[in-house]
Amino acid sequence: MKISLLKKAVVSALGVAAYVMAFTWFINNAQGWFGDQQIWAGPFLMLIFFIISACVTGSLVLAWPVMMYLDGQKNDAVHLFLYTVAALAVIIIVTAIFVFIGIRG
Repeated sequence: MKISLLKKAVVSALGVAAYVMAFTWFINNAQGWFGDQQIWAGPFLMLIFFIISACVTGSLVLAWPVMMYLDGQKNDAVHLFLYTVAALAVIIIVTAIFVFIGIRG
């Protein structure tokens, strides 16, 4: 069974959204868990987290399109990438609407 490009894009975008939500939750609770640390490890860990986040989200957005492109499915690869970006844009818009109308988590 072949999964449609749109379904792959939506799954990838939801994966990015879930990762960002988990990372945001962690950052929001980190000070309570670790206290207010004024040491070199704070900026170091934030940069490492940033690099890991770039790798994870980059993989979720680009892994399938790159594999498809390398397999010769260039048009499908471009469409999948654009669908994923569009799905992320929809997630941003829906989240912004919820925030602006006052539904907060």
